[in-house]
Amino acid sequence: MTLGVIALATMTACSDDDDNGGSGSSKAVLKVNGERLVAVNRYEITYDAQGRVSEINGQYDDERLKINYSKGTIIADGEGGSVKFTSEGYIAEASASWDEKDEGYRYKGSGTLKFTYTNGVLTKVVSTSTETETSPNNKTTKWQEQETTTLTWSAGNLMRIKTTGWESENGEKDTWEETYKMEYGEQTNTFRQFSMVIADYGLDFDGTLGVLAAVGLFGKGTTLLPTDLQETDDDGYNWGTSIRFTLNSNFSISQESYSYNTYNYYYSGDNDAKTRAESAAKDDAKKLNLRTMFVKSHRRNK
Repeated sequence: MTLGVIALATMTACSDDDDNGGSGSSKAVLKVNGERLVAVNRYEITYDAQGRVSEINGQYDDERLKINYSKGTIIADGEGGSVKFTSEGYIAEASASWDEKDEGYRYKGSGTLKFTYTNGVLTKVVSTSTETETSPNNKTTKWQEQETTTLTWSAGNLMRIKTTGWESENGEKDTWEETYKMEYGEQTNTFRQFSMVIADYGLDFDGTLGVLAAVGLFGKGTTLLPTDLQETDDDGYNWGTSIRFTLNSNFSISQESYSYNTYNYYYSGDNDAKTRAESAAKDDAKKLNLRTMFVKSHRRNK
């Protein structure tokens, strides 16, 4: 797999957090009584001298992401581009081009992502992409796609995630719609942590990219901890999962579980955090392929 140029550029969508902050800020980074998140499962997080996230390292090379703030670059799987943030330190806009080969197929395309924040929470994500797919027998398919995710909040809690999108395959257009509804109990999310279940279903990010949300780079989390998620789509499909949290004595998240996923959170105040993270289950590997940030529907259906 060859990843093309990744360019995370300055934010253009209007929101209360748009000041074109550029070089990043440590203000977005999750802090738990002065401690920082150092790992989620075995994805280890490194910070620079200014307290900004500089690396996320999984077990394998293709799970690693590096941000160099002085150079304004982001590196993933050995390839990279430029990066800027909002003044609050949230990721603002992403664009990428790629030219990949996989099992005889060639995928060449480009895409953009725009993030909108209001009062520190993520409220909208717009993804657009174009791609040419060439099969082993040189059959060419041209794709175009746009997807909009709207996150609706009330009293500091994310209540609904609605995604609408369309894709065009050689000019033939198809559409989709998915809605997720969140339910809450009474447990306060003391440090407004961005839970992995929201990264997974709200952003379609997991693994290394999901950890970017957990450390705060996609805005603040909910006021209460969610207990249930329910999905419906335009085909009448219904699905749901309970969400379970184990908390530390200071009420930070120690473990999060939903569906078939379990995430363990490790903090800098835990002297054994690095050792326990390294010994975490090896079977949760999520290959870092930033193309999947932009190519949504037809990649899911392959």
